[in-house]
Amino acid sequence: MQKQKTTIPKRILSFLLVTMMVLTMLPMMEITAFADTPRTKLGTTDTYYELTGGDKTLTISGTGAMPDFSGNTSPPWENVMSNLTIIIVENGVTSIGVSAFAQASNVSSVTIADSVTEINAFAFSFNTSLSSISLPAGITNISDDVFAFCSALNDITFNGTTPPTVNSGAFSGCPGAGTVHVPVGKADDYLGALIRKGIDVEQWTIIGDVGSNAPPTPNDTGGGNSHGNNSHQHYYQWTILSDASVSEDGVEQYKCYCGDVKETLIIPASQAYIKELYGEIKNAPQDAVVEYNTGRWTGINDYVIKKLADRADVSIRITFEYEKVRYTFTLPAGISYEVLLQDQETYYGFFTFCKLLEIPVSQL
Repeated sequence: MQKQKTTIPKRILSFLLVTMMVLTMLPMMEITAFADTPRTKLGTTDTYYELTGGDKTLTISGTGAMPDFSGNTSPPWENVMSNLTIIIVENGVTSIGVSAFAQASNVSSVTIADSVTEINAFAFSFNTSLSSISLPAGITNISDDVFAFCSALNDITFNGTTPPTVNSGAFSGCPGAGTVHVPVGKADDYLGALIRKGIDVEQWTIIGDVGSNAPPTPNDTGGGNSHGNNSHQHYYQWTILSDASVSEDGVEQYKCYCGDVKETLIIPASQAYIKELYGEIKNAPQDAVVEYNTGRWTGINDYVIKKLADRADVSIRITFEYEKVRYTFTLPAGISYEVLLQDQETYYGFFTFCKLLEIPVSQL
């Protein structure tokens, strides 16, 4: 018996084919519609970046050091920098590149893995919404201006028992006061590491509370003029208590932030006088006539004389007082000071000064 051949109508066949194609494409369409920026390699390094959450979360992964972004090189996420709110640097990355996240002004959360040992210049500068940061135990170097102008950053945690090298201005432009958390017993070590790095350690409180659930003992609190008992290790620096003026001496001290003073020096008012006279000559307009009353000061040094020689276009009329009598003399523009600059003297009383230059001195 001959079998009957079954024929599928063309319309049904076409419908089945179209349906199969649509069903096959659905997973791909779903990925296309909802996928974030895929994991992308950063230059020639073995590190990668990925944007998720509608370009709000940036994740750095891979192994080794990130590239630097300086000069004409910008990070590939530059166009969405202001959208970012979360930055994650995963384990395996060892170094954060120059200017990697600079001006990410809306970032409020930063996670840095323990594998990171170095943060390069300007990496988080101008992250103005960042109020706290925890730095991994293995960090050894924080370069220049890493957290510069993070104006909300007032809570910083260092997890390493050995303070990293903190370079100049690393925290410049941060708030005038805040808290630094460090491992127990390491407050004084970090105090020394952070002096003059942008954190005013006299205003910030440095607390040794990392790695312990117990409250810090007095020994573990530094900064804020509270260093605990006599085991405190002093860190001295010169501090000007009052600037010198033309009429009054100033005072500076070699002191620790805990208040201990090792040495006190007077800043002579004569320094202020010389500095002011020098500035009058230096900043005088072209071909100007400068009038200056020295008051009780009756001499001039090489520092000012050299500037007079440089400003040959300027003439200057000096008035001074000696033994309660007032005198005046004028140094004309273009006069030569070689006779003074070639000898061994560094300071001249006005009478000797004028005699050597053959300038008359008049009594007022």
